[in-house]
Amino acid sequence: MDKREPCALGREAGVDAPSIVLDTIPEAYIRLDAQLRFTFVNRAAAPLLGMSPGDMIGKTPWESRPECTGTDLEKGLRRAQAQNTTVSFENHFAPWNRWYEITAMPDAGGGLVVRFSDITDRKTGEERYRRLSTEGSTGVFQNDPPRPVPDGESRARQNAALRLARRSAFHNHRLRHPRLGSAGRSHSICSGD
Repeated sequence: MDKREPCALGREAGVDAPSIVLDTIPEAYIRLDAQLRFTFVNRAAAPLLGMSPGDMIGKTPWESRPECTGTDLEKGLRRAQAQNTTVSFENHFAPWNRWYEITAMPDAGGGLVVRFSDITDRKTGEERYRRLSTEGSTGVFQNDPPRPVPDGESRARQNAALRLARRSAFHNHRLRHPRLGSAGRSHSICSGD
């Protein structure tokens, strides 16, 4: 058994220690050189990118996937490199309808180390919540505004219809939320209320 340290073995094989570490962790990482060309793609990143590392090495992300040209991905990577600072952003890849959270960090060689993850499930949940909260399906009943009564119907009949609608909505609410009293207080089944 070889007793040398793993880092020494990696250097002798032409692989640097950070690449060995990054290839074994479950998060997706890539490295881009100073021209923003792929130099490393870890095992977790390849499936998210939909290509084998060999098909990406030596190319920019937008050369590998022309659909990325001009997107927030390109802008974010270029900003991180130009400003020599860590930049975090989200990017929607429309052809796959997938969302990614991306953090690009400058490295000593003028390139970037990029960590990313698929956040599509989270974004879908956020969109569903936003849609529910803005469309009125928040768990609290809401009535449509009263419709105009056709000409010729009396004001008394209009008021009676409105009272009936309110009463129906109130009882409907009580059926859906039996533990809430009329004042919105919570009532226990055993409280006698």
